[in-house]
Amino acid sequence: MNTIETKMKTILVVDDDPVICEFLNALLTRDDFQVISTFRSRETLNLLRHGSYLKFDLLITDLQMPGYGGYSIIKDMQKEGYQNTPVLVLTGQDLDPGTVEIISREPNVRGLIKKPVSAAELRLKVHELLG
Repeated sequence: MNTIETKMKTILVVDDDPVICEFLNALLTRDDFQVISTFRSRETLNLLRHGSYLKFDLLITDLQMPGYGGYSIIKDMQKEGYQNTPVLVLTGQDLDPGTVEIISREPNVRGLIKKPVSAAELRLKVHELLG
């Protein structure tokens, strides 16, 4: 009998709103993803540092956060060995087309979703990104 071993995918959620973190955590754990979330964006550096025991298959980040925003996280990921880890950006901002293009051109960004996001839209995008 052949058995196929499936690896649980791990998602890092970064948003300065704890309610959003809780919502994404509840939504994605129902789909059997392991979710690590933080509303302290600076904590992301420790979670993503090279050699960390945690390895992430997807990062979902808010774009605008106090001090250390989502775009800074995206840029730092490219230095920390997470260049190939897909990033899904969430934002409540109305972004001009030029800004959307700049963010979308980052090599690890695979999507940009406007808040408020529907649970169905988010689940569909996450499953698309993680197979």
